[in-house]
Amino acid sequence: MASALWWRRLARRVAGFGALVSLVFAAACGGDTTGRNDAGGGLTTVRVNSVGGAADVPLYIAKEKGFFAEEGLQVEFVPVKNTSDLPALLSGGEIDFAIGQPNAAFFNAAATGLKDPVVLATNTYDVRTRIPGLLVRKELADSGEVKTAADLKGRKIAVIGPSTSSQYFAEKVLEGAGLTASDVKFTVLGLPDMVTALSSGAIDAAWMFEPLASKAVKDGAGVRMASVGEVAPGFPSWVQASEKIMGDRKTVQAFVNALMKAIADYDGLLKPDDRDAIVAVLVKYTQQKDASDWDGVELPTVNVEGGFDQSLVDAFQAYLIDRGVVKTHTDVAKLSDFSFRDAYLAAAPSAAAPR
Repeated sequence: MASALWWRRLARRVAGFGALVSLVFAAACGGDTTGRNDAGGGLTTVRVNSVGGAADVPLYIAKEKGFFAEEGLQVEFVPVKNTSDLPALLSGGEIDFAIGQPNAAFFNAAATGLKDPVVLATNTYDVRTRIPGLLVRKELADSGEVKTAADLKGRKIAVIGPSTSSQYFAEKVLEGAGLTASDVKFTVLGLPDMVTALSSGAIDAAWMFEPLASKAVKDGAGVRMASVGEVAPGFPSWVQASEKIMGDRKTVQAFVNALMKAIADYDGLLKPDDRDAIVAVLVKYTQQKDASDWDGVELPTVNVEGGFDQSLVDAFQAYLIDRGVVKTHTDVAKLSDFSFRDAYLAAAPSAAAPR
């Protein structure tokens, strides 16, 4: 994971070399991560991570529709495969903003005293969200061997990482059927490998994300059993601002403003008649370059008010502490700064009109 990278950069920061590391990186990349340099045309350059999937659609819409430019920003997307790397990337100056979900890396970074606050929630699962979800091998479902989650006892379930939100959600499904983690065999696989493993019979079920979950169903590898909307409606993805960029509150406000506009715009497009417009943006900004790749793929839901239910994050944090991957409880409210969100809503209250 990111442990070696994390501690190396933390040591540099404590020793007072963090600013130098950031400046060297900025020079190598031809830019500055302070959010103060002119990128040309009066725009300020900032960097944000992207996993290159549907979950980042608010970012893509903000760029495609010019919301970032309207706010005076030139935004560069930094590809990141593992969101556990985000605390190290923020503290090292490689990115100014991070988009991800609550995870052990976030809580452990907070425990060291680093302050990269949550400034906005983007995507939130709701009761209609079917994917991410638990897929069962089609052969088992068709034969009747696995009809409910209770039938998964003793079987092998794939997740993207141990003690992650994926395993947490899967365990919530099992809990509803009277099972615990010890009643099944969890194994770690990458998402593409899950499709292959379901097809070959190497695993019996998998907690999967889009667009590969829909591909697995389309290819006859798996069938949906349970959804995140059933076990964790309201669980968020959120935006963190680096401690460094927080020194430039004007830039942070501009970034939040642009994303809030994009979230409202995207939410308004979540209708069957407008799906093609969203897919066109995803085709442009992700690796899924054929529009047909998005057929049947469930698009993420968002919260136009930009907030989240802290009790859901606290419950997940308690799970991580119980598993021993997080040692200290963190008060997320003290690591959040929603003043930028609040300022945007105060100036444009209609942006968060109830649906």
